[in-house]
Amino acid sequence: MKQKPINLAIIVIMVLLLSIFLYYKFTQPENESVPAPGSSAARQIEAGKQAGESMWLLFSSANCQYCVELKKIYDRLEPEYQGKVRFITIDVDDSDNSSLAQEYGIAYVPTTFIIDGEGAISYQEVGLMAEDDLRAELDKVVQQ
Repeated sequence: MKQKPINLAIIVIMVLLLSIFLYYKFTQPENESVPAPGSSAARQIEAGKQAGESMWLLFSSANCQYCVELKKIYDRLEPEYQGKVRFITIDVDDSDNSSLAQEYGIAYVPTTFIIDGEGAISYQEVGLMAEDDLRAELDKVVQQ
């Protein structure tokens, strides 16, 4: 007689597990897309290279005051260069960007790379920069 409560408990547990399985099976979207490998920033850079676009890569961190200041300049300049230069911000604190930061040899932030339409780095600088200096460097890759 003591085996009946144990058998009942096993049946209850099995029903619960089956219910959980069915719940997750039928509540998840069937055509869920799998993200492409690499970070979003890496895909943007690759798309810019494929399209022959000039790019401003800004490696930064939300915890860095100089990064925050440079991002303000970045945000002011972006509308001015829309359609001429692809602006890409890379958050070095995001683990998805670690291989990208390693590829570009990022040791300090903020770090700026301006890349011409041929994919060559035309300008590289570490630290906060003057808006006029950045505009001059961006103008160089736009005129190519």
